[in-house]
Amino acid sequence: MHADADSRLILSEIREAGFDMAETFTTDPMVDCTLEEARQAWGDRVIIWGGVPSILLEPSVPEANFGGLHEAGLPGRGAGDAFILGSPTT
Repeated sequence: MHADADSRLILSEIREAGFDMAETFTTDPMVDCTLEEARQAWGDRVIIWGGVPSILLEPSVPEANFGGLHEAGLPGRGAGDAFILGSPTT
C-alpha cells in the first residue's frame, strides 16, 4: 500500500486488510502518525518502508535534526525486522 498520508486513523484496517507493506510510510513531523504507533498496530506483520521524514532532508533544516534521528536509532522501528529505511518525497 502507498502510505504517504497520515495513516494513524486506519492502522488497524491496514493490518486487517492483509497488506504486506506500507511503502513511502510518512511519519511525524509531516503527519500525526508516528513510527511507534505503526509498530504497535502492525508488529512485524506489515513491512514499513520509510521512517525518515523527507522534510528533514530539506536544505532549510539543520543537519543536526537529521543526525539526532539517526543517533536515536529511528525510535519506534523495533528490532529492525520488517523495516526498510527510506524517505517519502516531499
